[in-house]
This record gives sequence, C-alpha cells and structure tokens, in this order.
Amino acid sequence: MNNLHYCIESALPEVISIGEGTVRLLRGWCFHTERRVRALDVRIGNRSVRIRHVGDPRGDVARQWALRDPNGHSLQSGFWGLVPLGKDLVGTQRAVSLVVHLNRVAAAEVALGTVRFISLPDLIGPPPPTAGTADRQPLVAICMATYRPDLEAFRRQIESIAAQTHRHWYCIINDDASPAATFAGMQEICSADPRFLLFRNEENLGVYRNFERCLQRVSPTADFVALSDQDDYWYACKLATQLTYFDSATTLVYSDVRLVTDDGRVLADTYWTNRRNSYDDLGMLLIANTVTGAASIFRRSLLPRILPFPQHVRGALHDHWIACVALATGKIAYADRPLHDYVQHGRNEIGHYDFARITLGQRFRRMLASVAGAAVNRTALMAMRRGYLAVYAGEYRRLHLTTAILKLRTPPESPQRAALEIFSDTLATVPRLIRLHLRIVRRHATTDDAEVGLLLAYVMYRVNRVMVRIYRRTFMRRLRSIGLEEKSTVRR
Repeated sequence: MNNLHYCIESALPEVISIGEGTVRLLRGWCFHTERRVRALDVRIGNRSVRIRHVGDPRGDVARQWALRDPNGHSLQSGFWGLVPLGKDLVGTQRAVSLVVHLNRVAAAEVALGTVRFISLPDLIGPPPPTAGTADRQPLVAICMATYRPDLEAFRRQIESIAAQTHRHWYCIINDDASPAATFAGMQEICSADPRFLLFRNEENLGVYRNFERCLQRVSPTADFVALSDQDDYWYACKLATQLTYFDSATTLVYSDVRLVTDDGRVLADTYWTNRRNSYDDLGMLLIANTVTGAASIFRRSLLPRILPFPQHVRGALHDHWIACVALATGKIAYADRPLHDYVQHGRNEIGHYDFARITLGQRFRRMLASVAGAAVNRTALMAMRRGYLAVYAGEYRRLHLTTAILKLRTPPESPQRAALEIFSDTLATVPRLIRLHLRIVRRHATTDDAEVGLLLAYVMYRVNRVMVRIYRRTFMRRLRSIGLEEKSTVRR
C-alpha cells in the first residue's frame, strides 16, 4: 500500500524474556496520505492487542512529509501502547504484525518480523562454592555489577566483603566489557578467594542490564541476594546486621549509609541530610525512590517477580524496580544505621540525590511563579509545554509500564495494590495523583513535587492532542507554504 507510511521506534526484539509475565511498550508513527488511521492493533500469532494511543501529535513527522501529505494526517501519526505478554507464550515463536484500520477502507497488515519467547536466559554460572560453615547460616548471593572500576577502590571493596562476619556468602561479579587490562587486574584481586565468581559481558550493556544479567546468575540454592557497588566499603557487620531485620513478611531490608569522597573524606554520616526516608507507601516509592541498591538485601524468592527487568525507558533504575517489587509483594524494613561507606564521585551512575522539604505555601508560590512567567512569555510557555511533554514521554510512560508489569507479577491481595492503578493513563489519573499529593503533604514526605510534575505532564499531553487537532489544517498549510523537502528516508 503505497500511501501507507510507518516507523516502529521501539521495535520488538527477536528474543523476548517473559518470566512470570511482562509488558512491552510499543511506540512509533503511522499514517496514510488519503485516509485517517482509525485504530492500530499488534498481532502476535493469532491474537491481537489494541494500541490505546493513536493520533498523537508528531510535528517532526509532519515536517518530513509536508509536501507528500496534502491532508496533514502525518501531524497526528504518533502512537504508543502497552502489549502484555503472558507465560503461555514461553517456548513459542510467533509472527508479529501491525494491523492498520483505516477510515472506510479494509484494514492493512504490515509484517514486523518474528519473535521467539523464552522464560529467562540460561545464564546461571557454576554452583556457589561452599563457605565452610556448619551452623546452617542462610546463603547470601552478593551481586556486583562493574565497569572500568578503579582497581584500588575495587580491591578495598573486595576485601571488605571478604571480612564479613556472616561467612556464608558468595559474590557474583558481572563486568560490563571493561578493557582487558582492567579485567585482568580484577581477576588477580579476586583469585585469592574462590567465593568470588567473575564474569564478563562480550559487549557493554549499561548498568541497568548489567545488574539484570548479574541477578540471572544467582543460584537457586541462595536464600538472600545483596547488591553491591564496585567501589564502596562494607562494614564487617553489614550482612549479619541486615539479616536480623527479616521476619516472615519482610521481603527487603536496606540500611543507612555514610557518604564519603573517593579519598575517604566524610561528607555526611547519614544519607538523609534533607530528604525524609519513606518506604511503606508504594505510591510514594513509585515517584521518588528512597531505597539505595547498594544498601539492600532481599529474599531470593523475589527473583521470579523481579526478572526480567522491564523494558528500559528513560530514567529506569534497577534498585527502584527491585524496591517496588519488594513493597508490592511484602514489607520493606530499614536499618537505621550506616552499614557501609557510599563513595561519591563523578563516576557514580546516580549517587546521592537530595532535596529539601518545602511547605504547602512554598509549593503554591513556586507553581504560581512558573505559570505567571510562562503566561507573559511565549518562549517560556513553549519551553514549559516541551518540558511537560518530555516528562510524559519518559517518566509517566515508564511508571505506567512499571505498574502494568507489577500487576502481572504481584498477588492481587497485596495491600499496596491500589497504587498500581495511579498511572492508568485515563482521566482517573488526575484525582489519583491529587490524592497522592495530599497524602505526601500530610505526611511531610519529600518527593520534589514529582507527583505534581507527573499530573501536569498528563494534563499537558491531553490538552496538546486537542489543540493540535484543532489547528491541524493551519499548521499543515504553513508547512506546505515553507516548501520543506522530505529530510529522511523511512521504511514503508
């Protein structure tokens, strides 16, 4: 069909891990130069999933196709939606296609390729070495994801782990394709203790996927999983202390940390210099994570719910995802004492992220000043619009995807279940985010007003759709008058 044009910007990979169930975010653009695209479906084998959001504004596509699209359909060509994938697909290979429903014309089907569905990659390494204990201590698998570590800092961390008073542990180190010389140095440092198992990725995956791969290597015989950074310093009692905080309902324990520079200078004796620690409300945890991965230990029984990680959407972090799974499944406990030195330097993936508590009056004045500034300055107004649309495209969609997967993997009787309905991407999102904001204010929690930004981002997205629909003809007439040529080649 020569008049149909499309581009899939988050294509389904050739192999998808499903685990206990997962959801993929599919986005792109699709338009027909003569007919309006009424609806889109993704067909996987003999089943179809309706794409919820069709007709999103795409000014970039409209500019590319201004001369070839006389009806201006390219301006509202954007689409995105969530595609749930259940365990029944594991072990199968299915053809995937995009079904385009056009106004007053039979649907067109476009092949997107073939996908093989697996449970999880078979990456488990050799069995953990015996720790030489006879007192039936729980076995802790320590997962450390590394990339180009400073070898002296890495040696210090390895030595601090080896000195743990809880002796029944082993450490999986998954390196993300560091240079050969660095990896050789890591091998030398780890060679003295067989409890350190060192692996290396063939290609760089990034910290998010590297931690996922490290967790996939955890033995089924482990009782707990602890996360570790490559250059911190654990106190000898870290594991032993954290294990005492577990009861039958606890799924994850994390502790306070001492903030230090890479040369050992103390910055703060606690992580909570301004922020307020909050770990019992899933709604708050979703929008502002307080659980530091390197300070965490969780039950190995959580791994089937944790793996595979969600599709990476801007802002996704491994410790945030793990904490949300833990709280949606059970209870998080906090050890109110520093149990390791958290090194702060320019190489931190995130590091210490702090913001102060503000009053309701300060919130209102800050918002009023922002709106007033935009109202009198068109440039500021457009910048505000772009900013909120970027928040929607990144953070809001990521949280919508996160909660959709949590619904599949967590028990329906969970007391935190209501939080999974906040980011439904319907108008019900508005009162839910307002209620969450009021709860945050009442509890004097600190989220840097992230929930307000998400609310405004959702409202801006809906308003933007309506405004572009109203001004489509004027917009396309102006584009054609400019005489823009098509600037890029796209798949048809």
